[in-house]
Amino acid sequence: MAQFDLRKSVNDNASTYFEKSKKLKNKLEGINTTLEKYQKELKKVKKQEEENLQIFEKEQNLKHRKKEWFEKFRWSITSSGKVCIGGRDSSSNESIIKKYVEKNDLIFHTDMAGSPFFILKLNEDDKIEEKDIFDVSSLTAIYSKAWKKGLSESDVFYVNKEQVTKEARAGESLASGSFVIKGKTNYTKHEMRLAIAVEENGRVNYGSVQAISNRFEKYAIIIQGDDKASDIAKKLKRFFKNGLLDEFVKAVPSGGSKIKEVVGNA
Repeated sequence: MAQFDLRKSVNDNASTYFEKSKKLKNKLEGINTTLEKYQKELKKVKKQEEENLQIFEKEQNLKHRKKEWFEKFRWSITSSGKVCIGGRDSSSNESIIKKYVEKNDLIFHTDMAGSPFFILKLNEDDKIEEKDIFDVSSLTAIYSKAWKKGLSESDVFYVNKEQVTKEARAGESLASGSFVIKGKTNYTKHEMRLAIAVEENGRVNYGSVQAISNRFEKYAIIIQGDDKASDIAKKLKRFFKNGLLDEFVKAVPSGGSKIKEVVGNA
C-alpha cells in the first residue's frame, strides 16, 4: 500500500513515487535480462549434453562394431580389392606366417631388422597386379623401422610361401617372428606416404595413397614428422568426425609423423 509524506505536496509525492517506479522498472529489466541470459546458457548446456550423449552412444556403437578376422593385424584393402595383413610385432609376425599364409599368397618384407611381414591374400584364380604389389610394398616400408629412422624411402622384397622357412642354418637359431628367405627375391622401392580414411560404419582404413584414394573421397595423407601418434590421431578424429581414437593411433606408424594434406570435407 502506497504511503504519502504529508509534509510534501501532492506533486512532490507523485514525483517521489515516479522515481521509485523507474528504479523498480530498471531492476525488473535487469532481472529479465539476467533471466534471458541464464535461459540461453541453459539451452547451450542442454544442447551440449545432448551432443555428448550422441557422441557417447556413437562411440559405444563403434566399440561394438562387428570386426573382420583380419582386423586383429595391420591390414588394408588394395587397389583391386584384395586383402593384405601385416604383423604388429614379432608375435603377430610369427602368427601370420605360420597360420595365415596359403599357397597362392605373396609375402613381403624388408632387409631391415624389425620389419613387419605383410601378406597379400590371393585366391588360385587371382591375377597378381602391379598396383597390388605397390600397395602392399608401401605398407611394408611404412611400418618398418625405416619410418622411425627418418628414411625417405625403403626397399621391399616379396616372395612365395615356399621360399619362407623356419629352418635355421646349422648352429644358428631364429628369434620369434624371424624366418629364413630362400631363393630369388623381387625388390621394389617406396616413399613414406600413408593415407588414412574412415568408412561410414566408423572403421578406420589405411593404406597407400593409391589404394585409399581409389576407394574414398575424403582422406588424410601422413608423412614423417615430429608429432606423436596420439596427437595425429586426435587431429584425424576431429577431421573425420568418426572412428575410434584407438584405431587412429594404431594406424599411425611408430615414430614422428605429421599430416601433410587432407582431401575432401569430412
